Amino acid sequence: MAGYLAGLMTLQAAVFTTLGALAPFIRTSLDISTSAMGVIGAAPYIGTGLAAAWLGTWVDAGRPARVIAVTTAGMATALAAVAASLNVAMLMAGFLLAGVARSAVPPLTDRLGYELCPVDSRGLVFGIKQMGTPAGAGLVSLTLPTIAASSAGWRGAIACLAVVVVLVGLPLSRTVPSARPTPTGPPQDTPEEPAPAHGDDSPQPPPHRPATASARMLATVRPLAPVMTFSFGMGVFISATMTFLTLFFVDTVGLDPVTAGAWFALFSVGGAIGRIAWGWASDALWSGRRGYPLVACALTGGTVAICLGAIPDLLIGVLGPLTALLFGLVAQGWVGLSRAFGAETLGRGRAGRAGGVLLSSMMAGGLFGPVLFGAAVGVTGGYGPSWIAMGTIALLTAAMVLPSAVRERSPRTY
Repeated sequence: MAGYLAGLMTLQAAVFTTLGALAPFIRTSLDISTSAMGVIGAAPYIGTGLAAAWLGTWVDAGRPARVIAVTTAGMATALAAVAASLNVAMLMAGFLLAGVARSAVPPLTDRLGYELCPVDSRGLVFGIKQMGTPAGAGLVSLTLPTIAASSAGWRGAIACLAVVVVLVGLPLSRTVPSARPTPTGPPQDTPEEPAPAHGDDSPQPPPHRPATASARMLATVRPLAPVMTFSFGMGVFISATMTFLTLFFVDTVGLDPVTAGAWFALFSVGGAIGRIAWGWASDALWSGRRGYPLVACALTGGTVAICLGAIPDLLIGVLGPLTALLFGLVAQGWVGLSRAFGAETLGRGRAGRAGGVLLSSMMAGGLFGPVLFGAAVGVTGGYGPSWIAMGTIALLTAAMVLPSAVRERSPRTY
């Protein structure tokens, strides 16, 4: 089950992180400035942020096989549009569509993971499934730059990825694991009162249904406010990192684009290990609590980012390519934890909606990360101030969610 969910997440992540893997080639080919690359880097986050919360509701109500088939077609179409792009506007439109197309997959995996996995191992399972995101990023970082450096160019690399998406996505749509049925009848919206107890799988009484769609969405997101805040802040941090880490390796460390892609792949490998390790720790060491490991991830990830800005020569001189591995280990482990937290907070029948809302929150942060990072590089002429700013944002995010972590009870106590 966990492996299947990780496969779905790998597929959507490969599409979502294409720009990060091919940024040096696209920048050179179309003669795009670094600050403009930051604007383009925000496009997939805008697409996902606009669509994820509403598609999460569709995921809760729809058949998983249909969701995967429609998503596969959308992702392949978006990649074809990117490959045909001739200017910045067309690139932004293509990556915007890619963000919309992939945004149903994470809420779907949240729904399936919540419905099929016992609470005692849910953190680990969510960590394994979220491992698909850095796995997808690592795969495209290792393969697409090599193809782009050949006669196929970056357009050929993206076209190859579009074919792979179809060849993998359609079989996945035909092999969906059976999920426990969600409640039937009218859609279950979170009541205006607090949501069901964290981790409670028992049937809930019919909730009061707010009069308007906006009121229903407000009632849904209110219990998620602390983890939404965390997802937004870390969305700023991770979006900037995913967009500019490869360029940092090229412009500051002095690596060639293919080697920089390999280092970015190490960052992704570290992220995969971190998501599993932090998920396991939340189950085994914190009795299913998600708050404290979320704080720890933000603190350590922010600290490494500040070191990249303040003492890059010392850090990379000592650790070399292991710098990227360490950074991924501490900077990406929070994603699975936050999604488990959200699904457990809203409960059965609303896990997809919780995943969509949290994904939208993270993507909202992603609107700012690449733009702010790229603008700071353009103004200062270096990456140091940008890394220090992103690291500071991560530290502030940890401080903001700490009170909620202190108050959190283990889901096993309900």
